[in-house]
Amino acid sequence: MFFFAGYGGKSVILGQSSPILCVNCHNTNPHNILENTKRLSVFFISIVKWEYKYFSVCPVCTRGPELKNKEAALRVIAESFGGVR
Repeated sequence: MFFFAGYGGKSVILGQSSPILCVNCHNTNPHNILENTKRLSVFFISIVKWEYKYFSVCPVCTRGPELKNKEAALRVIAESFGGVR
């Protein structure tokens, strides 16, 4: 009998921000807002997720600051559409 189990991380793009100046590469582009999680899977089905982290990532150099929480990440996305002032 085979038993498949795995552990690792996964990144999901939540959306994009309005154009931001990157402090690393000095390009002005919309940054991707990412959610990184650690997860445990059994038979390729996620069982447990933990350690949620959110980042604003430059598409040119793939670097950027960590955001405080999910609400901060969603606020950055909403501001790019002019929804939050």
